[in-house]
Amino acid sequence: MTPVANPWLSRRVLNYAHQGGAREAPSNTLLAMRQALDAGAVALELDLHATADRKVVV
Repeated sequence: MTPVANPWLSRRVLNYAHQGGAREAPSNTLLAMRQALDAGAVALELDLHATADRKVVV
């Protein structure tokens, strides 16, 4: 049987920004997202909520 490479054990570290990197700017703000990207983040995570009138807000 041929061994299968484990995709979770790559040598490359991926930088994901939780709430846009909330330590550098207020959570879930455009400023936090921009700073996270400038710092090398490859993905952004933010909190979305639904309002009573069915709109999505950050």
